[in-house]
Amino acid sequence: MGKSMVRPEEEFGRDLCLVKEAVITGRKVGASNAFWSALAHNQKLYAKVVKYVQLGGYEPQILVSEWENFYQRVLGITVDLSRVEIPSHQPKKDFSRIVMVAESLTLNQVWEVCKKRFPAWSYYGDDLDKAVLINNRTTIKSYAIRIRDRQEADEELKNLSANQLSKKGIPGITLLERLLLELKYYDETGQHLDLQNITLCNGSRFLFDRVPLVRWHDGRFDVIWFYPADAYYGLRSRAVVVV
Repeated sequence: MGKSMVRPEEEFGRDLCLVKEAVITGRKVGASNAFWSALAHNQKLYAKVVKYVQLGGYEPQILVSEWENFYQRVLGITVDLSRVEIPSHQPKKDFSRIVMVAESLTLNQVWEVCKKRFPAWSYYGDDLDKAVLINNRTTIKSYAIRIRDRQEADEELKNLSANQLSKKGIPGITLLERLLLELKYYDETGQHLDLQNITLCNGSRFLFDRVPLVRWHDGRFDVIWFYPADAYYGLRSRAVVVV
């Protein structure tokens, strides 16, 4: 039966089955009758729980504080991310890592910090703001994306060119987001991303429609480029979820 043909009572019945599972699981972690009673009769509390689940287990204030602290410590800028809307969590697809991009942040700002923190080289030199002509998302205002929380770029997207990803309607990471992700991951772990593969930043374009590539290679963080119609096994985008 198609989704449009499912009767309301059937949908309600499915919800009741899930509620039963939730109660059973809740009892295992200490959710008593008082807990469920509080949820049932306090809409504001319920809304907070819903928001927590939508964020994939992140406390909104803790997440914002963590990123604001990162911007201050690593990039040396003060930002207010309290009004940024976070994309909903998609547990089946593992989009559990959140990247918060601050208003007015530039490629050159992030690139300069990359160069100070570890060896870094760009085919286009140090003026990446001039080199990148197109971005699917800009910093006209602060925003957030979700990506898969992995060291290597998405295996699901191997052997797919930027043109193929576009035809499939798969939004990919921009160069700015990828550089910011590198800094955040390095700050958290002291390690680098893409030790074995290369991130295809199909959310951005250089001159002549060239697609930015990012990798860690021979002890250096590289920004290079690739043709939009070409693909190979080790070249993979990082899919993003946006609001």
